[in-house]
Parts: sequence; structure tokens; C-alpha cells
Amino acid sequence: MAAPRPVSQREIARELGLSQATVSMALANNPRVSPETREAVRAAAERLTYRPDPALRSLARYRKAGATAAFHGTLAWVHSWASAEAWRGAAAFDAMFRAAEQRADKMGYKLENFWFDSSELTPLRATNILAARGIQGLLLPQYSHPDRKVTLDWKEFSVVRLAGYPVDEPIFHLLASDHYASFQTVMEQLAARGYRRPGLVTSRALERRLMHSYVSAYAGRDLLRKDHGARTAPVLWHEGLNAEGFKRWLKGHSVDVLVLSYAQDHYGRIFDWLHAAGLKVPDDIGVAMLCLPDFTRPRPARLPEELCGIDEDFAELGDRAAELLIQTLENFERGVPARPMRKLLAGVWREGRTLRPQ
Repeated sequence: MAAPRPVSQREIARELGLSQATVSMALANNPRVSPETREAVRAAAERLTYRPDPALRSLARYRKAGATAAFHGTLAWVHSWASAEAWRGAAAFDAMFRAAEQRADKMGYKLENFWFDSSELTPLRATNILAARGIQGLLLPQYSHPDRKVTLDWKEFSVVRLAGYPVDEPIFHLLASDHYASFQTVMEQLAARGYRRPGLVTSRALERRLMHSYVSAYAGRDLLRKDHGARTAPVLWHEGLNAEGFKRWLKGHSVDVLVLSYAQDHYGRIFDWLHAAGLKVPDDIGVAMLCLPDFTRPRPARLPEELCGIDEDFAELGDRAAELLIQTLENFERGVPARPMRKLLAGVWREGRTLRPQ
């Protein structure tokens, strides 16, 4: 049986007794069209198998290039941090929000900060508040703590997660850093400089949030090695780590370069322990960061000024996430997707002074 023929906006307009302009605005989620009419047009588009003409969409994008976009609606940056503005204190999230806000503005949308305070809001009330504001697109940044989760009536919204992989929650489309690829980039840099005994220092909590990307890439090195020399040093976990344990691990596995993950609250002490052991960076041991630190937060006393490592470019993440959300919204994708998509953005290597030169 042949597939049904896709219809045009003109045919939807004729079916519903509306003007083609109204149908076009409704399909673009324009707030000048009532929610009832937008829903009726969306339902008809699905029922009649409407498919946008890619040539016409390209022409429309060309005509709009350089012009100020008409206002289409409001999006929400939905979070459950300790306070409505707490996330702004972290440079990474502030950069993501500002870039997402700018991208949304260029595409005709406004991005608002929405605090899901579970002590004050039930999922139903939060859903109703967003609906009353005509907000259908949600950007969910990574949680500040695993216990702080956002719960809504998801079927009402188009949703994109940003930065953090969800744990025991609905899986939506995701825009995040490519942590696995970042690790490979670091390993290539270390090999080019002659390092042979890297040691990964990370935390179990972080690895769970990153779907074990770093430890998977680290463990995979042994599987692919062609020689039969000494194996990779075991992962050193921040949980329960002390100076004596660090010293034993460092010496016992002849580690010549440290690979440090995000755990900024922890890794400051690593540099204290290196100093106490009389080890100089990079003369005696190298250090590479899997994510360069947020220097708006308190800087560990002995942290070197110019670190080598991966810049995850959080502004680019925010920009791309807003674009993905608007695409999802305008394609009428609501609720938890049957096949969620993950888009991963490669990090950029930044040179510093914590590794010996190539």
C-alpha cells in the first residue's frame, strides 16, 4: 500500500477553513495565533501528513538572513538549583545560558529563567505555570545535585537536556560535550610528548553522570595495546582518597602524568600533595585537565597558572542546545521521545605549561 501523499499548508488551510498565513504562523508556534488554533493546525498537520518543503524552508532562511526575526514565543531554562539565580555563580552555566539566550533571540524566541523549587511547586503547578505563559520549549541544564530533579507533565513540552546525562529519569534529546573523544585527544597529546604512564584521577559520582565516559576510554587503552608491557595504573577515585593513598598509587604505578577530571572541589589537594612530595609540574610530573577549571570559583592555592587541557566551550554548547530545542519545538515533538538523540560537541585542546613541550 502506497504511503499517503504529504499535503501542503494550503491544503491544511482549506481543510480547517483558515487562511494560509494563519496556518503558517500556527506551524511556527507564533503566539499571535491562539493555543486552540495552533493545536488544531498541529493535529491536522499530523493527520494529513504535512511535510515542510525543504526548498521553501531554505528560501525562507535565505530571506531572513541578517534580518531581525519576528517573535515566535518564549522558552524556559528550567532548573532546580538551590536558588533561582544560584547557577549564575558557575561560569560554565552562565556562559551556556547567555549563548542560548542570544541564539533564541536571533531565532525569534525569548529564553526565561524558571526555578523549579520542589518545596514550593508541585509538578502539576509548575506545568500549569509554564502552560499559562505559553511556554512549550524547555532547556534543562545539568542538575547541581542528583537529588534535585525537575518533574513536570512532560507530554506538554518539547525538551532538550544540556550538558548532563540523566540518571534514572526520562531520556530526552541531549546536547553535551563529547567526553570520550576529549579523553582520546588528551591521550594523543600525552603520547606525542613521550608520556607513557598516565594516571586518571576522577570521582565515581561524576563518572555516573557522564555515563562512565572517561573510565571507559581509560580502560580501553589496555585492550588496544600492541605491546605486552605494564598495564595502565588503576583509576584513582576521589571518594575516600587521602595523601598517603595518593602517594602509594603514584609511586606504586610509576605514574608520569596525571589526568584530572572535573572535580574542582577535590583536585586542589592533589597539587598540595605533589608539593609536599617535592614534585614539580611539569619537570617531575605532568598534569592534563579533561575540562579546564572554572576560575570564577575559589582557585586552589597551588594550582598552576596555565593548565594544559580540554576547553569544552560552554558557550557553544548553549548556542547549539537552543538551536536544537527550537528545531524540536517547531517540529511539534512533545513529550519523551521514543528514540532520543544525543548530539556531542568536541572539546578544544588548550596549550599550557603543565606538560613538557612536544
